[in-house]
Amino acid sequence: MWILIGHLLLRSVTESTIGINSLIESTANVSLEPSGDQNDAVYLTRIANLAQLSRTLKIDFGCYRPQGTETRVYIKTFESGSEVDPNTINFVEIQPKVAIPASDVFEFRDYSYEATGLNFNAFQVKIVMRSRNQASVPQIIDFRSTALAT
Repeated sequence: MWILIGHLLLRSVTESTIGINSLIESTANVSLEPSGDQNDAVYLTRIANLAQLSRTLKIDFGCYRPQGTETRVYIKTFESGSEVDPNTINFVEIQPKVAIPASDVFEFRDYSYEATGLNFNAFQVKIVMRSRNQASVPQIIDFRSTALAT
């Protein structure tokens, strides 16, 4: 018996679009939309509700990112209990604290992101993994998100 598994990822925005979806929007960053995503490899957390207001969100994880791949991080923050529906709030892309080069063979590197100046008590994180080659894909381990009151 054979079990076949494939990593279905989209190419970078600068490349021509591929994937199983023939109606992929290649001119806009669809990962910013409040729901759904046309990328094939997306990690989306559940909404995390906090007991008190926070002003900073830190995101850390280990990532093996081969040449020709990219990993993008998006966040959505809001005040729980408000009348705003979380499903209508767009994601915001955040950048790593420092630029991180592609990994060597199976070398996991630490990625760290931080968004400051916020005011929230609920958040959601989305990580999009993209590649030019289905056989060479980013891998993420040890995901952590921390909300800080300062």
